[in-house]
Amino acid sequence: MRRRPLVLLCLGVILIILLLRALALPLLPVPEDVRKAAAYFRDPHDTAVTGRVKSCRSVRNYTLCILEDASFSLRSENCSLGNVMIRINEDRHICAGRLLCVRGFPEEIASPGNPGQFDRSLYYRVRGICFEIRDPEILSESGDPAVFAEALIRARERFAARIRAVYPEDVSGILTAMLTGDRTELNEETRELWQAGSVAHLLCISGLHISALASAVLALLQILRLPRRLSALLSAVILAAYSLMTGLAAATLRALVMFLLRLLARETGRTYDPLTALAAAALLILLENPWNLFYSGFLLSFGAVFLCTLLEGRGRGTSALLLFLGLLPLQLLTSYCFSPYSVLLNLLLIPLLPVILLLALAGLGLALIPGLAPFAAYPAAYLLRGAEAVLTVTRTLPGAMLVSGRPSLLRTALYLALLAGWSFLFARRRNRAGKLLLLPLLPLLLLVLVLRLPSAELSYAQLDVGQGDCCVLTLPGGAAVMVDAGSSSDPAAGSARIEPFLLSEGISKIDTLVLTHMDSDHISGAREILTRIAERRTPVRIRRVCFPTLKEEGDVYRQMAELAEAAGAEVLRVSAGDLLENGAVRLEVLGPDPALEEIPVDENAQCVVLGVHYGSFDLLLTGDVCGAGEEAVTEQLRREHTDWEVLKAAHHGSKYSTPDAFLEAARPEIAVISAGAENSYGHPHPELLARLASHGCAVFRTDRDGAVLIRSDGERYFLKCFREAAAF
Repeated sequence: MRRRPLVLLCLGVILIILLLRALALPLLPVPEDVRKAAAYFRDPHDTAVTGRVKSCRSVRNYTLCILEDASFSLRSENCSLGNVMIRINEDRHICAGRLLCVRGFPEEIASPGNPGQFDRSLYYRVRGICFEIRDPEILSESGDPAVFAEALIRARERFAARIRAVYPEDVSGILTAMLTGDRTELNEETRELWQAGSVAHLLCISGLHISALASAVLALLQILRLPRRLSALLSAVILAAYSLMTGLAAATLRALVMFLLRLLARETGRTYDPLTALAAAALLILLENPWNLFYSGFLLSFGAVFLCTLLEGRGRGTSALLLFLGLLPLQLLTSYCFSPYSVLLNLLLIPLLPVILLLALAGLGLALIPGLAPFAAYPAAYLLRGAEAVLTVTRTLPGAMLVSGRPSLLRTALYLALLAGWSFLFARRRNRAGKLLLLPLLPLLLLVLVLRLPSAELSYAQLDVGQGDCCVLTLPGGAAVMVDAGSSSDPAAGSARIEPFLLSEGISKIDTLVLTHMDSDHISGAREILTRIAERRTPVRIRRVCFPTLKEEGDVYRQMAELAEAAGAEVLRVSAGDLLENGAVRLEVLGPDPALEEIPVDENAQCVVLGVHYGSFDLLLTGDVCGAGEEAVTEQLRREHTDWEVLKAAHHGSKYSTPDAFLEAARPEIAVISAGAENSYGHPHPELLARLASHGCAVFRTDRDGAVLIRSDGERYFLKCFREAAAF
């Protein structure tokens, strides 16, 4: 290591970044202007912001612009916002370098509200962006374009357009992602298919892509018989321009730096050391923005190359297996599940990728020749279709996707230490019999990382789904119950908020899904997840779905019941007096009472109300109950004389829900409110908050606190809010 000072320096920088993060200290100095702006925009302000266009690209039916050096006027002073993202709801192009003035509502990019949810704030922080402008209106556009930056943007757009013109729709989106780095043309089904096979990294610009392009460029320059040093210089310029054109993501920059250092070593007669080159690339990226260290793209790219360097000289099969096992913790930190077939899929597809890329580039060239144009797309298109056919078949195999949840840091460290020991022993064995004896230890090694033992505690998670409702109960022994799953503010709440939470917690099966009533803000996510189950697009399964017992079932009710059956779930109707669970945890249905149903039915009044009892811990889930239904539950609470530790307040904290009589009967210590940030209904209403305070309730809200997480051993209970826990 003494002969690799850059490696030691890189390790030192990484340790400093980790220490700063552990101590909740800023990784980068935050300008005073940005601090003032963040505080000012916590409340919405219609503001004019001016900045210079850094990049602009069309994304389906809108335009995404990044403004650099953006600023606005705050109390007659010019205040800087740094880089700002704006999303214009029309397809238009604005030249890079132009000065743009827009009016809208600037706000910090929100951090995730739930465990497992994609972290948009980190994703954009890595790109130096902390603010976005909601509902932007362009006021003025002036100045000259930046010639070089605009040329790169135009080149990328023309390249993508050429791919779409030559290749059929089912493969053009994949090739656009592979060759330009633009994944906006990928449909969700394709993205999920490649992720399910743990080969989604092949859709990103990486070392494989740079190597394939470098080979093509060098081969072309050799055909032209240019001097060696001129060929090296031209290939370096071409690859640098290509990397800039494709966005220069962390993986691309890593591959470019390592290629340039290899080229430099060859031309100067020096020895090329992959670890030193890797450390140089990491230092360049981390010193520019330390947040990259926590970004999955950086970790997977550098982790893969580091392991490949360590495994150099081993057999292809052994290297592929150890690469899969070594990168598995990183994969589980972001996707929470893995495909056991991914080793074989990577062995097949990684060598195929350069062939596909070179054939795709050749096809673009051949398409310019009139006689060959109709056949130019065939080779690359058929290879891609074959790869997708293999991925589709693999997804139908038993155990195609195993859910393990997010591993703890301690478990990950233990697993990696044991894996390093196993790898060392495996390499020392010289005979095949000795190596074969070690192979049965691998499944046991995997269990260290992926096995989740059932807890003896009850956990309750009120998820942040925006303006909607969803809670997940994990019972002692591991059974999972979900009550409602919907949002009126996030159309993708099922796949973007609820499902990631389930997977991060290692929950692949919902034993019981209770839909309290059929309002969209309580069932839209359930509809999405049930559809994905029926289409085999998710590893999550649902065993049974419970609906309220109604004399008059509407169309939405019948559609949801049919969808549940299509997803392989049992359909049940429940009413007051039913027990859904009756073991250590008792799930008691307190409503609806079919005798109180009026025609036409008031579904809020007749929604399912659940009482959850575990030892001396009691939790009351009220849905949107109101009117006669709320009065009936109130009477039942009076008769039972139960002091409820936790109340999920009804109807997102509306003004007239959860009245004094209900609170006097329930006597809750804590009230949890599920509402969306800045929702148009004004939830939770100030009168309701005042009413809860007058009854001594501590209030926790998903719009402010993110997911509210409570666990109980049956005697005591412990509460934390996700945004508070994740704040550092």
